[in-house]
Amino acid sequence: IFKDLRQKIAHNFTGGLNELFVTLTYRGEEQNSDPKKVHKDFKNFWDRLKRAYAEEDLSYIASVEPHETGRFHIHLLLRANGAEHLYIPFEDMTTIWGHGSATVERLEEVDHLGAYFIAYFSNLELDPETAAKYEAADDVIEKNGKKYIKGKRLDYYPDGMQIARSSRDLAKPVRDEG
Repeated sequence: IFKDLRQKIAHNFTGGLNELFVTLTYRGEEQNSDPKKVHKDFKNFWDRLKRAYAEEDLSYIASVEPHETGRFHIHLLLRANGAEHLYIPFEDMTTIWGHGSATVERLEEVDHLGAYFIAYFSNLELDPETAAKYEAADDVIEKNGKKYIKGKRLDYYPDGMQIARSSRDLAKPVRDEG
């Protein structure tokens, strides 16, 4: 699934000015660990976002990221089709999300957007105490002064959970059969 997702991201997103990286986080009292509720909440959010920004003709790829606690938040790559620039204030995004907070960022400086996105929700950031415990396993990587264990977050996904979804209008990557 990750190879296909990475290719789909790389084929449809470049980090341009018409794209945003959004994180949707549940507020404390709404945090949940029910994958079906998370997907329902996202679907409702997407419907509200499309209505609020209908003129932008939006497309997305979204992934659910679990934490050690079993609770989730959602990462979203968002693109305005046919537009050179997309701007959605984080206050609007938070209001439309309605379950907590939202962050909105540009990813202009990111090379290999597909690989970046996959690593973002599969690698687990380690606090210094925990990092020392995993250092011997040789799976620890360091980036921008933070330590991560490669792929560790995958342990927190429930069996059979749909990790990612996307709008239907995205182009499918062409596979080299040779």
